Amino acid sequence: MKYLSLFLIIGALFGFNSAIKNDIKKEKNKVEKKVYYGNLNKNLLINNKEDLQGFWVYDFKDYEEGKYYGKFIFLFERIHQDKIEGKLFHQGLVLPLIFNLNESKDIYILSCEKNLETIPYKSWNLEINKGTGELKGSLKATDFESIVETYSISIAKRNFSYNINNTIESDYVDSDKTGMGYRKYSDMKYKKYEPLEEEILLKSGSDEVKKEAKPIVKKKIPKGEYREGSYSSTNAVYKINPSKQILKNTLVENLTKADLYVLRNSIFAKHGMIFKNEKLSAFFMEQSWYMPISNDVTSSLTKIERANIDVIKRYEQNAKEYFQVFGR
Repeated sequence: MKYLSLFLIIGALFGFNSAIKNDIKKEKNKVEKKVYYGNLNKNLLINNKEDLQGFWVYDFKDYEEGKYYGKFIFLFERIHQDKIEGKLFHQGLVLPLIFNLNESKDIYILSCEKNLETIPYKSWNLEINKGTGELKGSLKATDFESIVETYSISIAKRNFSYNINNTIESDYVDSDKTGMGYRKYSDMKYKKYEPLEEEILLKSGSDEVKKEAKPIVKKKIPKGEYREGSYSSTNAVYKINPSKQILKNTLVENLTKADLYVLRNSIFAKHGMIFKNEKLSAFFMEQSWYMPISNDVTSSLTKIERANIDVIKRYEQNAKEYFQVFGR
């Protein structure tokens, strides 16, 4: 009986390990489902409910009390009798969204009461005009009610289109990749140390600490001293279009790692890439032309873009993490 119990335990352990191995094997063989929103209804004029399927893009250009509320994209995917299922793209996140759908003579009425993760709005009351397709309505804020109670929006339906002339419009900064970076100073800097306690007493007229007092020290900081740095792009990304021009080695080798990273991914962004990386996704959401339509755009890349991606990746692997004066 003792040997039988031992046999059963060993068998159970082997069976458990086998199950784990099978699960790992399945996970490795799991292929990510390709997402593509390029075949959505493209009618910009709304003649029926089916025409509600598609993209509406809005970008808050105004600042309120130093707060920027950012760009967001409504994607309406599935249209039902009394519901609309879709997604909200905002600050690098892709959030599921369900609207109640009602209809009157001239408009479709969309309403949603839901607090969304990281999104400072708790209610969405929208109307889409039959015919023009203009989406109007108000968003009621949760975090910023003391500043602004509601936002009014007015946007039209928009289709994705690849434009080779699209370029970067803002800086890319990754604050989590801070460290010791090489910084060039235009002139010599001096650091003034805080006065010692004895120095403060001396200034107040105390003779007791006169002998112990030390002069205020000024330390010369030479050009290029190592300082706290950050992973950020430079002005070079505004001048280079990796979809139009063939990138020569002499140009690429003088770019920072952040520049290379941004330029390489800008190629995919132009084709509507849905980025997994939230920071990268949030960055491209800042670009007025960006619309996320697919998680796999490789088949749509041009010959020039493919060649430039290879060149950039080759230099990106060996580039320094932070900007350096020498050789950059």
